[in-house]
Amino acid sequence: MLRALRTAALILACLALLSGIAYYFSRDVETTVVELPAPSPESSASHSADELGLGLYTRAAVTPQTVQAVVGQTLQRARNYSRTVTVERFWDGGSAAETIQCLVRDDDVHLVSEGRGERRHVLLAGDRIYVWYGDTPRSVTDVPRSAGTADAFTGILTYEELLALDPEQITAADYVVLDGEPCIFADYDAGTLGYSSRVYISIATGLLMGAERYDGGTLVYRMTSGAPVLEIPEESNFTPPSV
Repeated sequence: MLRALRTAALILACLALLSGIAYYFSRDVETTVVELPAPSPESSASHSADELGLGLYTRAAVTPQTVQAVVGQTLQRARNYSRTVTVERFWDGGSAAETIQCLVRDDDVHLVSEGRGERRHVLLAGDRIYVWYGDTPRSVTDVPRSAGTADAFTGILTYEELLALDPEQITAADYVVLDGEPCIFADYDAGTLGYSSRVYISIATGLLMGAERYDGGTLVYRMTSGAPVLEIPEESNFTPPSV
């Protein structure tokens, strides 16, 4: 009789444990996959999460109400990379484009820009900023370095602007695939001039991959980025020039 009672108790305990396990796995728990929606018109063809290498990312709902927390708390900019960005500006009757090669090695940044018929170097090394023109500098401007991200010194829109907004200024936000790169996008209104902007931020590298700014319905600014190379650039790229 005692043995039967013990057996019954053991069976009940096992059933309780199995029920608990079943309950745990039936809950809507956080997974480790970012779930991308169907691509929007500006997206590239649809890819699976595995194809995009998203298995290590934590799913987070991106909405106008949550995008600042998702970007500000979960994304980090790559610290070592090289890439090329193009910045276009538009106005009535004209436009201008500038191509910028960006080399980033921890806190040092070397920018080489081509536009308006000139080649300009901006080097942020240590606590100094060096500026010169041409590949054989004849004169170098050397000034103390101020704080700021590589994006800010590149002259592109930075998503710090997005993080500083009142959430009511953010009109749309979601996941999107931009030229094969899984990104978070956000649309927002900012500034006293009534501009509206859209930014695309890579969830893999934390880098701004694209941006647009509109005055009413007219495009006035566009930034696009090539795929970043996530390797440490050669140290020689960050040696201040001698004149």
